[in-house]
Amino acid sequence: MIHPRTGRLCYLSLNFGTIHLFILLWVVHHLKPYMVMSLAWGLFLIWI
Repeated sequence: MIHPRTGRLCYLSLNFGTIHLFILLWVVHHLKPYMVMSLAWGLFLIWI
């Protein structure tokens, strides 16, 4: 049996994560060229 408070916390964190995912998708959609360049640069720096 899951504690009600824990269940509510999980539910809130899940919703929070979903909202963040949607924001991230929106940002990627609108700033795609810049995001791709920065991501490529970040991966390049990691691989060095």
